Amino acid sequence: KNLEYGGNNFTVTVTSTSGLENDYNIYIFREEPEDKEFKFELSTYSIYSNIVTGIKPLTIKNTLISNFNIKNGTAKIIKFDKNAAYIGTGDTIELYDSNNELRYSYALSVETDLNGDGEVTAIDARIALRYTNGDYTLNYIGILLGDMNQDGEVTPIDAREILQMIVE
Repeated sequence: KNLEYGGNNFTVTVTSTSGLENDYNIYIFREEPEDKEFKFELSTYSIYSNIVTGIKPLTIKNTLISNFNIKNGTAKIIKFDKNAAYIGTGDTIELYDSNNELRYSYALSVETDLNGDGEVTAIDARIALRYTNGDYTLNYIGILLGDMNQDGEVTPIDAREILQMIVE
């Protein structure tokens, strides 16, 4: 007979050498195992097509990971710019279960961070301008991040708005 979770009653009959039988009732309680299921729930960010969005400039590693609320697992950040102090566009977060098996991998996008250093600087505005002149290539994420007025394209107006963010 298998032990079920919770209370289990068993009756054991013992027969002595003289032939007398005695019944003994045994009660065994089996606790339910801890929930070992890997889970995470984002408290601040969103996931859009394997890209984590909503990350603010100057976000550090521990802040990012804590916002994933990981249960029964860990996270690892793969830096795009190894010298950057902050989480940057192009970094990746990998989520591992308690057996250290990779469960999910997401690209990270930091608002208005076009060069991947995790900060909003004149360099980001310059990249937007270079893109409008055809001197720089932005991928889909870069275009979304650089389109400040959300008109569907990156223009000199967007570059100006990035510069205005810096001086505010």
